[in-house]
Formats: sequence, structure tokens, C-alpha cells
Amino acid sequence: MARRKRRQQSRLKQFPQRVLRVLAAVNKKGQVLVREHRRNRNGDSEEVFHFEPSGHHCPPASAREAIASGLLHPRGDGLFGFDTSQSWGKKRNA
Repeated sequence: MARRKRRQQSRLKQFPQRVLRVLAAVNKKGQVLVREHRRNRNGDSEEVFHFEPSGHHCPPASAREAIASGLLHPRGDGLFGFDTSQSWGKKRNA
């Protein structure tokens, strides 16, 4: 068990601090990372990320990198399953 924890900690060291903050919010504080689309002033669609239930904003670059890390579990709430998920939570075996 201690070996697995050390291995996981060494793996986390490869990620930037901004990604570690996203992972900490999800894993330790029980938040869920949510992606939404909204119109900006030009009428273009943009992605915005926030945490639920707190509602705190998450920078898009940090959120995308945390999702790409594979350390967050998609909740499968998109129209076409896990590939189009709109929210991510704690990985089940983490």
C-alpha cells in the first residue's frame, strides 16, 4: 500500500501546479469539474469550467490539462456517453 502511494505521488510530480490544484479540488474537497459552453461578446462559443457545488471558476487551460492527464473520471453525462462528458469527478480507484 505504501509503495502504491509513493508511486502515485511520484507520478503527480510531473504535472504543473495548476493541474495539481484542480486534482486536489476534485479528490480532496469532493468537487466535480463541470464544462459549459457560453457565448462571448463576439457571439462565438467558448468553453468555461467551474467546480460544483462551490461554483468556483477553473481556468480552461488547467481544466483541459487535468482532464487530459487521465486522473479524472468522466461522469458520462454527455449526449453520446463518456467521450462527450460534461463533468469529471474523482477517479473511482484513486
